[in-house]
Amino acid sequence: MTRTTLRKLQLSCFGLVHVPLIAVAAFALPKGQLGLVGVALVATLVTAIMVWGVIHRTLGRGTAAA
Repeated sequence: MTRTTLRKLQLSCFGLVHVPLIAVAAFALPKGQLGLVGVALVATLVTAIMVWGVIHRTLGRGTAAA
């Protein structure tokens, strides 16, 4: 797998992980529940970073160093 393909996959997954955050924000912000949005943001970022790392470790083994 090339580095470009790996980066595209990582960015796609990073974006998809943020979809629940958008849904939570859409319902919580109009009600003024900023704490809920903050918790969802932190959970989303942690998940996205973990997914990024897992993809890199699993699929990045065959990439050539550039």
